[in-house]
Amino acid sequence: MPWRERIGRADYIARWLTVSSFLAASDRERTRMVAEIERILDTDPETAGRDEFELPQITDVYVYRAS
Repeated sequence: MPWRERIGRADYIARWLTVSSFLAASDRERTRMVAEIERILDTDPETAGRDEFELPQITDVYVYRAS
């Protein structure tokens, strides 16, 4: 099911900081990773210059039935 979430830039970056690759990274590497996300947000036409933006999401729904 496709849907979109309205999210603030700071909340989007904070969400990335909960991802295991960020948690396992050194402080220096984490700083570099956040800078790269900020660079992408600053240059992408969908997010450049915006404090909030639409984040596309997809939710997969599975229904299991006992046989």
